[in-house]
Amino acid sequence: MKIKILDNHKIDYTIRRSKRNKITIKINPIGKVNILVPRIVSASDVNQVVEKNIDWIKKTREKVIPLERKFITGEDYLFLGKKYQIEVIISKYEKVYIMNDKLFLYTSSDDLNHKKRIIENWIKDMVEMTFSEIFNKCFQEMEPYLKSYPKLLVKRYRSRWGCCYPTRNTIILNDKLIHLPVYLIRYVIMHEMSHLLFPSHNQDFHRFLQSFIPNELECRRDLRKYSVYYE
Repeated sequence: MKIKILDNHKIDYTIRRSKRNKITIKINPIGKVNILVPRIVSASDVNQVVEKNIDWIKKTREKVIPLERKFITGEDYLFLGKKYQIEVIISKYEKVYIMNDKLFLYTSSDDLNHKKRIIENWIKDMVEMTFSEIFNKCFQEMEPYLKSYPKLLVKRYRSRWGCCYPTRNTIILNDKLIHLPVYLIRYVIMHEMSHLLFPSHNQDFHRFLQSFIPNELECRRDLRKYSVYYE
């Protein structure tokens, strides 16, 4: 089966028959469109549904497909929810700092990989400092309910912002959170800390989390605007 509108937009897709009673469209973490189709639905019906949802498909893919970065002057860079314009300065001193709406990248070489390493080292420092500070504040709020200070680890996840291991008293955060606004970093941390007490997403979990994050649903919605694939 061919989907004309996806072929015209050169969008990669797969079609799979399923036991579902309606056509379902999903976008995987690398932007591929997966279409689940009931066994008795015709090709024309599938094409109509995809055409109806093409704007949503394109916007969703734009969020998850990694941007091919060049780290050149004028390029935007997202840090703590704000876009900064990169300013590359060739210098024997290598550093990164932010002033107003600019992210200044001092580098001894204009080589892409070299500039990328400088940014990555700076981000690593920012992640450690920022996450630790917000994590400490979150713990202070939840301390009356928690047995002990949780262990915080940071790693790169491909499909989630964080996870919690209650039996190990450990929380792991995705380092890509550094690109999100502080209120969403706090939301993710509070979410995972709540799992130390309530492992599943039941009513007690949401009731407890909402006592600290009253706008939990709004935060969850805002979180979908960002991609774990942001570079």
